[in-house]
Amino acid sequence: MKKSISALSLLLQLSLQDKALACPEGHHPGRNPIEALDANNDKQLSADEVKDAPFLVDKFSEIDTDKNGLLSQDELEAHRKAHKPDRPRPSKDQGAE
Repeated sequence: MKKSISALSLLLQLSLQDKALACPEGHHPGRNPIEALDANNDKQLSADEVKDAPFLVDKFSEIDTDKNGLLSQDELEAHRKAHKPDRPRPSKDQGAE
């Protein structure tokens, strides 16, 4: 029973990790799309390198603001910041009851 739970947990983690690569919005903290997908280690992502990351394929031309055919770390971060959902910060009084 313990082995089947561990196997199921591992399968779930791998499944979620694959989905995180598809979207740079931060669904998997600490996972950088460039580190994960940069096949030629040039610190940029080409259209070919992101072909298995659906979000990046769909948004490639939008994220590639300098239109050089490559996604840089700066471009990915700018896109992430521009599309980060607004989350209200808890006030200091909240939870102090």
